[in-house]
Amino acid sequence: MISVSEKITHSYCPMFSHFSATEFHELMKNSFGEACYCNDCSQPYGTSTLTKILNPELAVQVIEKSEKVTSVVSLLSHLKYPMDVITQERLKEILEMQEGVLADTHLFRIRILAIKCLLLNGPLNEMRNELLTLLEWVKNAWGPHFNEIAAIYMKLIHVNLSLRDFYSVNFFMGKLHHLKGINEGYP
Repeated sequence: MISVSEKITHSYCPMFSHFSATEFHELMKNSFGEACYCNDCSQPYGTSTLTKILNPELAVQVIEKSEKVTSVVSLLSHLKYPMDVITQERLKEILEMQEGVLADTHLFRIRILAIKCLLLNGPLNEMRNELLTLLEWVKNAWGPHFNEIAAIYMKLIHVNLSLRDFYSVNFFMGKLHHLKGINEGYP
């Protein structure tokens, strides 16, 4: 049952679109005009939910490397070129480099993990754990009814089917149907 207070969350910056962190921050400010006083727009870059930096000394290098990878993935995706240029190991290195430097809700942290989980395949148990982490990060950044969570639920269903974990398959199918029901406005 969907309660009246549940609403789907949309973002002006999907997980896979290519904006630099600075462009994203400006986009959010400009999308709503200078009169926007929401928590994210009113905070300086590096302090809002999607741009939070934990270690400013290391952040520039980490953001540059993250930006390069997301740029390559964006370009490959637009050209419909195979993603085999990007490896699971390289993405894992970047995620480890980001740890303690960028917050878990930082856009680049979410994007790199989303690329690793949703665009590439790896060992099933590792994928399941990383998908659950991605789900948590996305919910913390955009809320539990963010429309792009559907892709995470679908991948979790696929991975759990491969692992023959039918309880989890049913659980995430229920979550996916609930999310789609909210998106389509079912009572």
